[in-house]
Amino acid sequence: DEFFCRLFEEMDYEREAENIAEFNAVYGRRTEARRQLGRGGEIVLPVAYSPWCGERVIAMSWVDGSPLVPPDRRAGGGADDLPAALAARLAGRVALSPARAEEVRLVRWGVACTLSQLLVTGVMHADTHGGNLLKVAPPPSPLDALPWVRPRPALGYIDFGLVSHVPVQVSHVPVQVREGLVCAVAQLLFARDTAKVASLFGELMLLPPAKLDEPATRAALEAALARAASKLLDYPPGAALPEIRFDALVGEVAAIAPAFEFELPPYFLNNARALASLEGLARAADPTFSIVESIYPFALTTILAGDASPLMRRTLDDLATDPATGRLSVRKLRSLVDQLAALSRKPRLAVTLDVVRTRGGRRVIRRLARQALRGRG
Repeated sequence: DEFFCRLFEEMDYEREAENIAEFNAVYGRRTEARRQLGRGGEIVLPVAYSPWCGERVIAMSWVDGSPLVPPDRRAGGGADDLPAALAARLAGRVALSPARAEEVRLVRWGVACTLSQLLVTGVMHADTHGGNLLKVAPPPSPLDALPWVRPRPALGYIDFGLVSHVPVQVSHVPVQVREGLVCAVAQLLFARDTAKVASLFGELMLLPPAKLDEPATRAALEAALARAASKLLDYPPGAALPEIRFDALVGEVAAIAPAFEFELPPYFLNNARALASLEGLARAADPTFSIVESIYPFALTTILAGDASPLMRRTLDDLATDPATGRLSVRKLRSLVDQLAALSRKPRLAVTLDVVRTRGGRRVIRRLARQALRGRG
């Protein structure tokens, strides 16, 4: 039923015009969400001309661009390049042509934009396949004549028939779906704690809280998630993060859903499809691409910045505390900083300073100081 509802949504042109207007309001120039994304790239969006839009027709501005990844390589997913690319990765270098490197940059920018849509604003373009993401040439500038200036293409979005909304409230009861997604990623990938992931299924609107409180259901869900994690998450020796394909993860969740009568809400289906499509595009551009490496640091920095939320505070404490002693673990904190530094390609000192500037980071430092003083006493 949910799948066919989404199909009917795509054919509603009045709704699509509203989606375009909403997306421009959230991600257009000089908006707060656009500012928070930083200087990783530019976004080009169409504008709907409301007087000429109706139930069966939509009129919008033209976005002039080319496919983000050429169709011939989208079909193969970059599989032919995989052995050489993986060998280069193990050797600590991945040599890409300038054109391929530009594709990878744009796809990574697209992943960052999608994570912002999914985990920050809750307004998400949910149909990000290769035909709806374009490489848009920058407008001419007098600075182009300078030898050191290299204009960078922008990321263009078209086709807004499917825009997903991740809810903040349902029936006037706060349900922190986006926070639940962030915390689930951190608990799974850093703490490797499937029991804590299972506890978040209420926030994720996948199971009613009453059902999650049933001991038999909770134990069976934890066991099913543990089996799925052991099957899907492959941690190479010395690696901080596992090798995993997002589409395989979604398939495993779909496989266990009938046993627990999951209530798959619209946001789950739409967003899972969008992330799986982006992962396919990224691997076509760079076979070594790992979407986990993009999602995980985003999740950690969001948890550090979102310390005002009880769920975020609880998760940060879980990640930083030694369960055997109940005390903050310097080893765990160092591991968090090391992983963020490695994945963001920043020096450890810069990452540490970034953490100190966050609300959660400051709270952890105060707690660590109090712990040290009590130890001396």
